[in-house]
Amino acid sequence: MNKDENESNWNQKKAEDIKLIGVFLFGLLGAAGATATAFSMGDVEESKRYFKRTRKEYMGDVEESNSYFNRMRKEYMEDVKRGEFSRRV
Repeated sequence: MNKDENESNWNQKKAEDIKLIGVFLFGLLGAAGATATAFSMGDVEESKRYFKRTRKEYMGDVEESNSYFNRMRKEYMEDVKRGEFSRRV
């Protein structure tokens, strides 16, 4: 073998190694992207459940506040009808 053949073989081997490294990295990045997508989809579902639960709790609090307000208004209106203008604190 002469010097040119050795250099040519070395360059071919180096090119094949670079291709293998490229394929490996591409596969690794693809797997990482798929994993991230799976995690983000799980996060989306968890977020939906969280907001649904939070909205339910909020609506319960609003209903409770409205109920309290209506009860206090009713008592006040009854006091007004009787002529009692008591101040409630």
